[in-house]
Amino acid sequence: MFEDIYSFLELKGFKKKGNSLYRAEARQIHVIDFQRSHFGNGIYVNLAIWLNDLGEAKYPKEQICHIRTRLDLLCPKELEICKLLSTDFNIENAQRDERLKYCLENYAFPFFVEFSSGESIKKQLSTNTQRKVLILKSVYEYYGLVLSKR
Repeated sequence: MFEDIYSFLELKGFKKKGNSLYRAEARQIHVIDFQRSHFGNGIYVNLAIWLNDLGEAKYPKEQICHIRTRLDLLCPKELEICKLLSTDFNIENAQRDERLKYCLENYAFPFFVEFSSGESIKKQLSTNTQRKVLILKSVYEYYGLVLSKR
């Protein structure tokens, strides 16, 4: 179902391993993971960042990464990304792939850029008010910031 998407992501520097794709950057690893829903015919696109300053890993599982989110949380509701990724949604594969590429280009890749350096991570840590991104406590501690309780 996602062969064209895998090829697209490989052109962007990602390497496929299982249901996940990995891209090694200077001090971090970007992860895109395709996860089947346990409650229906949907697929989630999980996005994650492993910070090498907090530990070395070549292919970290998405669920243990330091910074995590889902593509559907970043995309505007009108893009209907959850519907798009459901096998119940009647759409041609080429159209699904084009819409998914659009979402990856405009929402997933900017997510990785927003957390691409120590300074940008600190900025995101201090302004992460929308709670669309899960950031482990160890990241706050590493950058000398206090995790506020809300």
